[in-house]
Amino acid sequence: MDAINIYISIPALMPEKTKQDIAKRVKDSCPFTVNVTYWSTGTYYDPLSVDKCDIFIVVTEHNTWQTNINFLPSGIRKELKLAESLEKPIFLAYTTASQEMYFYAASLTKESISGRAGSSTSLAKEVTDFVNTKACYKKGYKIIEKLSPEKREEETDQRLLL
Repeated sequence: MDAINIYISIPALMPEKTKQDIAKRVKDSCPFTVNVTYWSTGTYYDPLSVDKCDIFIVVTEHNTWQTNINFLPSGIRKELKLAESLEKPIFLAYTTASQEMYFYAASLTKESISGRAGSSTSLAKEVTDFVNTKACYKKGYKIIEKLSPEKREEETDQRLLL
């Protein structure tokens, strides 16, 4: 199975050591092999980074649970807009007062991005679902979770008859 590609959109002025720590925490929180990339000041920026990723994570400058999108650095705003238009799963990194980092499924509006309460395990679940979906497609199975409830029931009934 190919590794999952995760791109982290991190403020450019964040120290490199902090960026490396965030990347390690992403890897540690995932149940499968993942390739984690982010841009560092002074290095080549791949304009296809967001296109190539399977999952997109946003790190805000001041570690906020919710922020106005206009307060994000312009690079993160552009990447976030692109990830949303490409329908990438989007997560928000948040570090607690005890320095534990969690990745929450993001809720987006025109004005803000915020973490969804209770979704801190969703990055691992998203990676697992993504791996399972890729495996099913490779084996030729239909992904019934993507179907409407009526169609899903019909597909399930047909599988039971086999």
